[in-house]
Amino acid sequence: MGIDGEGQGRSPHRYTFIAASDSDGRSWQRANLQGLSSVECLDFILALPARARVFGFAFRGYDLTKIFQDLPDELIFKLFREQQREREIDGQLVTIPVQWEGYEINLMNRKLTVKRGNRRTTVWDIFGFFGKKFTGALSDWKVGTVDEIAEIERMKDKRSEFDNQSFAEVKTYCLSECRKLATLGERLVQAHKEADLELRSFHGAGSTASVILKRLGISNKRGVFPSEMRKPLACAFFGGRPENSVIGKVEGRIWGYDVSSAYPYHISQLPCLECGSWRRVMNPSWRDIDGATLALSHWHSKAFNTGAWGLLPVRSEDGTIAFPYGGKGGWAWKPEITRAHAMNPRLKVSEAWLYHTDCDHRPFNDIPALYLERIKLGKDGPGLVIKLGLNSCYGKLAQSKGIEPPFQSWI
Repeated sequence: MGIDGEGQGRSPHRYTFIAASDSDGRSWQRANLQGLSSVECLDFILALPARARVFGFAFRGYDLTKIFQDLPDELIFKLFREQQREREIDGQLVTIPVQWEGYEINLMNRKLTVKRGNRRTTVWDIFGFFGKKFTGALSDWKVGTVDEIAEIERMKDKRSEFDNQSFAEVKTYCLSECRKLATLGERLVQAHKEADLELRSFHGAGSTASVILKRLGISNKRGVFPSEMRKPLACAFFGGRPENSVIGKVEGRIWGYDVSSAYPYHISQLPCLECGSWRRVMNPSWRDIDGATLALSHWHSKAFNTGAWGLLPVRSEDGTIAFPYGGKGGWAWKPEITRAHAMNPRLKVSEAWLYHTDCDHRPFNDIPALYLERIKLGKDGPGLVIKLGLNSCYGKLAQSKGIEPPFQSWI
């Protein structure tokens, strides 16, 4: 079922209506034109059908702000900062809920859990599966007619004028959103089932990626590396991002390049980390680096002007990333450092961790098959689910949050 709420007034602004609906239009609702209290909102959430799967959309923003408005500031501060509530218990990272007026309230990323006595309700914010506004998601997943979606869009644009709308009109709009959200959630769940990627959590596309990586058995295929490599690994880790080479007016034609599913493609090429071994080499030759399956190298260079920025990024102790023309350098992986050396002959390597394996195992060998399945299914439903899941595999491998994330591999 879908859940949403609406408010009216400017100063003060009142959260006057909260509702939930299933895809058949059966609804649950609570209204208070003087403003719903936090107790009223939490009791409403707890009163929803016990076995229902409850979905919100961008629920963590406005709605939770109003639902929690009666809580003391210090509890609200903790609630929205889950890392301050994390504790390690028996080797597991546990997020401790906030206690208030007999309620246990836990907010973890996009998952809200409310408990009181023997009643418990979880609300999942599924915005992360779509990454766009609600009406855009409805259009993409063909939920509702063009006119129905246009009406929701019209009402969203008039939110600042809800004082001029009748309460009945606002209520009808909210219930329509809830019903459409329930249908959207059902289609999301069904699309995952049809793609054989049944979800156990609903944090976003990362949840889809977790199912893919679990199917591939990646948690048991990450290999081991010497503890001395930890700092070089951290120093050599750089996420993809744009950089400006020019700021201001540019004369002439400008080119924009995009690679279809670049991250999934490169993930599919990653080698086996189970069958080989690492070796530290001081002052390695370029032949040593070229001959290794993987190479993590520390470079340095005399200044060499290569244009708007240097060839290789360097991460400082405080985490700042720069692209120097030269200097004492930093750590880089084989594909980047060999390409940089071809462009800058002054670049030298003082130390490298070299990995050799004779096997031809590919832990991510099934990724191309999933990609082809996604192409066959098209851009809607299951095809979109696979696309977003594949694109999120990189994020799961690069995950740093938590104690020993199950798929983390910075190599």
